Amino acid sequence: MSKPTFEDFIELCKLNTENAYVPELLNITKDSDCIYSSGIIMPYEHVLDIYTIRLEIAEENKKLSENEILDSKSCVNNISKVKSENIGILNLATENNFYMLFYEPKENRIIGIIKFLKTESLNDVENYNDETIQKGFSSKAQKYSKGKLIKEWK
Repeated sequence: MSKPTFEDFIELCKLNTENAYVPELLNITKDSDCIYSSGIIMPYEHVLDIYTIRLEIAEENKKLSENEILDSKSCVNNISKVKSENIGILNLATENNFYMLFYEPKENRIIGIIKFLKTESLNDVENYNDETIQKGFSSKAQKYSKGKLIKEWK
């Protein structure tokens, strides 16, 4: 099962415009700089277990904003109702926010999106990807400016 390209991500968003944050994401891809990562595709049960635990930890530690907790609860609730074998998770970083998008790969359906407020700049994210590559690891992230690829990490 292949991971979505940036263009696939845009198409996925266009098919799911009723979801929270999707119109915002589409505007970002057209008008701003962003760093896209195709993420991972994992078995449904693993994703549900991992993000249920992450939500519990986040609620206990009180390190996320109220909106981030609400988004996380919504995603975990939606994931629990999924009938798909696998769930994809991809990421989009912008100057002010970091979006984690959960989707059903075979159905081209967005399950939910968590919008995190970022404390680091987009340049910091770029530098982190550069350092990851320098250490001999891969990143698979891509930087886009107004929909045009301007930098790629492999």
